[in-house]
Amino acid sequence: FKAVLYAGVPNVVAGYKKFGMTTLDDRSYGPSVTIGGVDIKLADVTYAYSVLASNGVMRGVPTRLSLQEGNRKLDPVSILQVSRAGGEVLYPKTEDHRVKVQEERVVDAQHAYMITSILSDPSAFCITYGCGALSIGRPWGVKTGTSEPFENSRAIGETWTYGYTPDLVAGVWAGNSDNSPVHNITSTSISYRAVRDFMQ
Repeated sequence: FKAVLYAGVPNVVAGYKKFGMTTLDDRSYGPSVTIGGVDIKLADVTYAYSVLASNGVMRGVPTRLSLQEGNRKLDPVSILQVSRAGGEVLYPKTEDHRVKVQEERVVDAQHAYMITSILSDPSAFCITYGCGALSIGRPWGVKTGTSEPFENSRAIGETWTYGYTPDLVAGVWAGNSDNSPVHNITSTSISYRAVRDFMQ
């Protein structure tokens, strides 16, 4: 979805902010933003994929972050309810004990559909992974990735996978927090397997 965003949005940073990326400033990043040239939070990217999963609609609660104009207005809902063993609801303190989730359309449904069509096309995975390799037994959109290999090495810096259906969205990042190289792994050997197992 990064490449489609970059191709379709005159100001790519504005497009990313709209999808929920909170760590981007107003610099001109250029095409490197589409291939991981900028640090972005795993939670933000997973939240962005939830917009694709819901055909372009972002769902959440009003953000409590101090974000500049043009950024997302909603945050994901992490906790729906907290209650005691006896049933007393501690959170939320609303009359019906439900979190008031709001919606905002952030991308046209047809654009979200096109991206989902690409990310859920089994034949698109055949060249890289082998036909049927990324199947979970039902339709889903999935995107894997790794950072570029270290110079003069096959080691990578990190691997990640995002997957979604209309009901579930998951993101997994694997790597070393000190940016030291990771040896003998790929996105399909670590992050993809975790996302696949969760989705199944």
